[in-house]
Amino acid sequence: EVWLLLAKAEFHKADFLGSVGTFNYIIRHFANDLELQMTCRLWVVRAYAEMGWIYEAEEMLRKLNPDDLRGENSGLFASVKADLLLKQKQYREALPFLELAIKWEKDKKMLQRFTFLKAQLLQINGDPRAAFAAYTSLLETNPPYEMDLNARINRAGLFIQKTSDVRNQLMKMIKNNNNKDYLDQLYYTVGLSYLHDRDTLQALTNFRMAADESTRNGVDKATALIRMADVMCVQKHY
Repeated sequence: EVWLLLAKAEFHKADFLGSVGTFNYIIRHFANDLELQMTCRLWVVRAYAEMGWIYEAEEMLRKLNPDDLRGENSGLFASVKADLLLKQKQYREALPFLELAIKWEKDKKMLQRFTFLKAQLLQINGDPRAAFAAYTSLLETNPPYEMDLNARINRAGLFIQKTSDVRNQLMKMIKNNNNKDYLDQLYYTVGLSYLHDRDTLQALTNFRMAADESTRNGVDKATALIRMADVMCVQKHY
């Protein structure tokens, strides 16, 4: 257990090669513990994937016998497989493995992260109603503040509800001083709601607000500016 804890610590401090060495040491010296062997091999796959060694990760995962999975290793296998598929942008293929990982997960924080990821995958895969339900399920678990906020923003952007209701929800969030660092995301989603209603004037106004109110000057600001440019380009051509 001490060696395993050391290997996991090396992994989490991003010393992936070091963790592979420690996991392989455990595999060699505790050959009689088949469950421990499986755990270590799955963590090695994770480490390979984090280093970008996708071929090696796939090969090692392919050689593992699913019939040897027991207890927590079943969930670990599902999450490792989902992670590997996500790194290859195979979002549809990753979803079943993520759902299996959710069934096995007992830690509340990890379960919330998995559920948020599930909602995002459903959204990417073009199933907005299922994504809406997944975001709602996550919000019912009282997730951390930032996760809660992003789940609400993403859910609003699905436009399952009336756009007027969506905008009312977003404006309440904008007025909340706790969300001052997320105004770019909020105004951007308001802009999308107007774009959904074909009101390009209000859409552009809110995209501009998103860019102007951005405190992080990162991807969210760039996304708002790019969407503004797209709308203006379309208007120019028509």
